Amino acid sequence: MSNEDFDIVEVPRRCAGCGRDADASGMRHVGWAVRGVETGDSGAYCLGCAAELRFLPWSAVCAGCGRETEDEDAAEDAGWRFFGGFSGGFMPMCPDCAQVEAHRRLGA
Repeated sequence: MSNEDFDIVEVPRRCAGCGRDADASGMRHVGWAVRGVETGDSGAYCLGCAAELRFLPWSAVCAGCGRETEDEDAAEDAGWRFFGGFSGGFMPMCPDCAQVEAHRRLGA
């Protein structure tokens, strides 16, 4: 395989959604998404913002225990919650971990 088999793409400087740089948003390490020509939006988004803006399939992994869900309606009905993270994004949490996190944040 030669270098001619790949397109060389420059990593965007920052996310068009949250504004974090390529390292802080994970764009340099895990990639990014672009909405597409039909929307007229040529900005590059970190995967977190792309998911929140709903142009990637929805899924969540609990920041507490690692439990996964791919059905947004079922997750909401079951009690999944999102908490503000330390790096500016959101942390999804399953019902069990969300209850623990809510008590922790309330100081209870």
